[in-house]
Amino acid sequence: MISFKHFVLVFIFFQSVVFFTQENTNVKVVIKLRPIENYRGKLKNCTSSVFENNVLVSKRINKGYKFKFKLNSKTIYKIVFENKPYVSKHIIVNCTGIPPKRKSKFKLKADISLFRYKKEYDTSFLAEEPISVGYYNEVKEEMIWDFEYNRSMVEKIIHTMTKK
Repeated sequence: MISFKHFVLVFIFFQSVVFFTQENTNVKVVIKLRPIENYRGKLKNCTSSVFENNVLVSKRINKGYKFKFKLNSKTIYKIVFENKPYVSKHIIVNCTGIPPKRKSKFKLKADISLFRYKKEYDTSFLAEEPISVGYYNEVKEEMIWDFEYNRSMVEKIIHTMTKK
């Protein structure tokens, strides 16, 4: 029969093996938040929430208009940007495709515009669908944004706002 002491030692051993074999990433996300009414303007005091595998890991109010965050795990991140009179938007950053022992640091930059909420616009789809998706591109060996997806979302927003 295995004693409790042996069980604890085996458990600690397996936990350390899992911890040390888990690969980390270093993806720095830099987002500039702007109001749609004044694209050169700066949208301050936005709340940003970072979810790692649908678990909230960070929530803070950005004093400036830039959001900076370092993604350290090979998981999928959801980052939500909110400001009270504006429609909230979110992005997805997929870090699962980063191969081991590649370039250690990546940077994703973007400008995200938030627009004011109006009852006549049905923007409920933005709660479910991200405005943009970032992922590791194996050909370029970089983290990039999916511009085709982003373009389709922008067209969907424009269609929603111009539909009568």
